[in-house]
Amino acid sequence: MASAYAADWPQLQNGPQRLGYSAEKIDFPLERAWAVGFSPERLHPQAQPVVADGTVFIGTAMGTFHAVDARTGAKRWTRKIGGPILHTAGFEGGKVFFGCLDGRVYALNAADGTIVWTFDSTGRTGFSTAVLLADRKVFIASRAGVYYALDQADGKEVWRRDIGVPVLMSSAWNDGKLFFGAMDMRVYALDAQAGNVLWKSDVLNGAAFKEYWPVAYRGLVFIRPARLSGGAYGKAIEWHKGPLPAVELAKQDILAAEAEKNPDLRNLCVFEQKTGRQPFVLPQWVINTMNGAIAPPCVDGDGLLIIPVALHDWRGGWGRLDIEKRRVVEVLHDGEPDRRPVRGTGNTDENLTVSAAGRLVFTIHTEEANAHFTGLWHLDRREWWQMLPIHIDPLFSNNTQGGGGNPMSISNSMTFHTSENTLNGRKAKAAGN
Repeated sequence: MASAYAADWPQLQNGPQRLGYSAEKIDFPLERAWAVGFSPERLHPQAQPVVADGTVFIGTAMGTFHAVDARTGAKRWTRKIGGPILHTAGFEGGKVFFGCLDGRVYALNAADGTIVWTFDSTGRTGFSTAVLLADRKVFIASRAGVYYALDQADGKEVWRRDIGVPVLMSSAWNDGKLFFGAMDMRVYALDAQAGNVLWKSDVLNGAAFKEYWPVAYRGLVFIRPARLSGGAYGKAIEWHKGPLPAVELAKQDILAAEAEKNPDLRNLCVFEQKTGRQPFVLPQWVINTMNGAIAPPCVDGDGLLIIPVALHDWRGGWGRLDIEKRRVVEVLHDGEPDRRPVRGTGNTDENLTVSAAGRLVFTIHTEEANAHFTGLWHLDRREWWQMLPIHIDPLFSNNTQGGGGNPMSISNSMTFHTSENTLNGRKAKAAGN
């Protein structure tokens, strides 16, 4: 076990840019391969499974780190450590890294779970965000607002930067810069080599930066603050299958103009990575949230961003945002608006998350008690397929709504996701099944 394979998903959203995309082809549809329950331990909703060299890695809120065979679901090893693990690990160079609420960062041997090194921040608040792996370093900010860069080889501190306010949002990285939102409602960019603050934004509207992450893409940073209330506002998109007509694009012109005049309306903010300038304002919807954080976008197989949008009636859904046009050019739904439910949509006021692989887009409905909005969308067929939830361990539920969730991980023709304290593995459906 030396390094991540090309088809692995080795850290949060498959890389330091947090694009949430894998280029590998996944066959359609999927079926259950296996499911593993963790009671009496509890999986935290934000912890995304990471996959490397045929192993799925995930930690629990009761302080145990697990390695599971990706093909069979059999547990390969477990390692008890000193506190809750509330977010996503990362794999590189034969080691798996994660932060813990006990104030330490851990590096384990990915083959057998032995502890390679620990870094003790001595902070009482600990870590609740995902690690970020880049430049042979482990980057992570504590809940107290101290940002650390650690050497992957030995865990020694390379630098630290005290932001001065709590940091509850995971980071993104690109071209030697780290990006994140802090609880003073500013977006920060740090120099990944020395930890200097390169720029910080003005105070943005919102309740918090927490649970999710920015996306660093095409020289821009896309970031979403948690809002004080859920549900849609502004002009919704009328039902339309395929590319949106000019009249729907014109509605978005009005939304973007309103947000340009009133910064308080912005919940999908865009910054230039180099300067911190906001180069343009996108059309805005508050969608897929329950008084909490709004799901960040992912990149699809055509290089467009998948974002939540408001549809004509009470439903929310997913749209494909063209960065060049600065507009949503298509919505992902399969059905007619006078039939219920319309496949591929979602509630405006419930959390959904998104990731993509090849020609597929995977959407996860946090309200897993019914999960009728969990499924996948084929970009070429414009076809939706619902994935029924797998719950073998319903003693604990991740039906937290405002607490966010974890998007699907994709690796070696399989997908991985947690719901109701269960780690699910899915594979392509066999012919005749």
